[in-house]
Amino acid sequence: MKNNPDRPARRNKKHRQDARDPWPMEKKPQTRHGREMDPTPMTEQPTPDDSRPRLIDVKTVADWLACSPRQVRRLADAGKMPQPIRIGHLVRWSADEISEWIDGGCRPQ
Repeated sequence: MKNNPDRPARRNKKHRQDARDPWPMEKKPQTRHGREMDPTPMTEQPTPDDSRPRLIDVKTVADWLACSPRQVRRLADAGKMPQPIRIGHLVRWSADEISEWIDGGCRPQ
């Protein structure tokens, strides 16, 4: 396309963005989805509260019992082990309850 004297010259997108952008790239605050990011590094996240039960998934329970995840679901459905805690679509077991159940000989509940 040849330059038309009646039309302003086209510039690339980067140049247009820089012209409209009041913040230079190196001085922009870090954001994610329009919000300020938490400056706390991942290594400094708060530790979990010990009063809350530790929840484990079906794969972990299956490893503890040396069986398949499907067998764990069968035992739970039959009422032969502690019942899981359902959080939305997630299914979790209390680690303490499973440990006590295993220590007690895996007796049906």
